Amino acid sequence: MLKRFYPLAGATYRHVGRIKTGNAIVNADASTDYNEIPATPSRHSQIGFTAGIGYRFVDELGIKVVPEIRFTRWINHTFDGLSYISSPNQAQVGVGITF
Repeated sequence: MLKRFYPLAGATYRHVGRIKTGNAIVNADASTDYNEIPATPSRHSQIGFTAGIGYRFVDELGIKVVPEIRFTRWINHTFDGLSYISSPNQAQVGVGITF
């Protein structure tokens, strides 16, 4: 079995578009309301920096299994309002399997 550890780092780009939002509202008189007015992002395009590690396993049959951990730090916030703000940090764990 072939095993290989690797680091990864680089710039990351994301585009935010076609946002679907549902708002359920309960009023003071116990009546309810609902709308689907889309949320508006502060920025549609963002740049971030990504770093991570991975490990690649290849068995005798050629099956490859690659677990990977990534961390991305976004330079700006996607959503930024008076009562809310999006996190600039994003962590990901993934496993890729190829034959």
